[in-house]
Amino acid sequence: MTNIDNILYPEEALDDYKRKLLEVYIEDYGEEYKDVIKERMDNTLYLFDSNPKDTLRFILNNDSIRDLDYVEQAENSYFNYKKALKKINKKLNRDYYGKLAYYFNINPIFIREDIMNLDYSSYNLSNMSKLADDNIDEKIKEEIIKRQEDYIDACHKAKVEPLIDTVQINSLERIKDLNEVKRMMYLLKHTIWGSEMVRKFKSYDREITLEEMVEILLQKEVGAANFKLDDNYKARTSIVYYPIMKNAHLKCLDRMFFHENRHVIEAGKDNVGINLHHGNKYQLINEIRTEKHAIEDAQELKKSILWSNDELPSYAYNGYEKLFPYTYSFFEDNKEILDDVAMYGDVDFLEDYYGKINLENYERFLQETSQVLANNRYNYKSREKEEEAYQLVRSLNRNKFLL
Repeated sequence: MTNIDNILYPEEALDDYKRKLLEVYIEDYGEEYKDVIKERMDNTLYLFDSNPKDTLRFILNNDSIRDLDYVEQAENSYFNYKKALKKINKKLNRDYYGKLAYYFNINPIFIREDIMNLDYSSYNLSNMSKLADDNIDEKIKEEIIKRQEDYIDACHKAKVEPLIDTVQINSLERIKDLNEVKRMMYLLKHTIWGSEMVRKFKSYDREITLEEMVEILLQKEVGAANFKLDDNYKARTSIVYYPIMKNAHLKCLDRMFFHENRHVIEAGKDNVGINLHHGNKYQLINEIRTEKHAIEDAQELKKSILWSNDELPSYAYNGYEKLFPYTYSFFEDNKEILDDVAMYGDVDFLEDYYGKINLENYERFLQETSQVLANNRYNYKSREKEEEAYQLVRSLNRNKFLL
């Protein structure tokens, strides 16, 4: 089920919905955290704006939208954005395609779409290093080799010599990354949409820079909670970037938002949940427990739709659910202690309770397994990894009984 009006006006919808969220959070964390949770949500900037292209696409795909002023503003913003995008792309593409043609030893005039889309990154330094690393799972290596074979075949079809020089490939990747930043910087400065985004950022944090805005807006995730830090790695501001119309087709906007909002309410001066700002030690352990919370929140609030609440497996956008079979009942059995630690960020206590080495070993295992799952396009199941996970979880649970 989807609430179109709430998607059109997401800030107002969330303001009305916060009371329901607060009730769910208090039930989980306890009444003693009520003021802290409310303050953290109230002090967060929620950015729901999609770019003008995604906004207009959503409007055109939903005939029920009758607000003509809203539609007109969206169209004006889109044509302004399209004009600016064409101008900056012409400049940026000239630089990139010139370098691409030079490395592939062809005349820039003859650059075609099939050459532009060649997967030369399959031979980048990161992939070549993985192939040479004995500690990298064979499944990951097989995926890389398959990409490289497809790339070589595509080069032969395009009648160009394959580019496999890692230095030259790194140069091309760097140009592409820098162009993304330059493009977004230009759009923020020269479009109606950009001016509005800057206004919203500045209304929340007057010290935020254009560079910081660009970093947030270029994130690849469906949604992301960002925590701006000072020189001592203390959280100063919380920003959730969640381009709602861009992701509306996924039909489970509520579930995905609940994940990011759990990060918001667990963000202290030094931590986000059980993960520290400085060091990022237990990032994946924290993400998995956050995703489990998001699933519970979606079930709890199933009858109270915020934007859309259809079912969709979480691996469709973040992959954490694929790791659930390797967690057994650890998060369920330890929910109360993990929630307490997540709110006040005492990671030292967490390491004493479960064993620092045990936690580090489990995080490392999850990171490696996550990489295998992310690189494998087929269903992947390993009895050996399941047994390894079982022993790691058993060590965590055993340690707390030795205290």
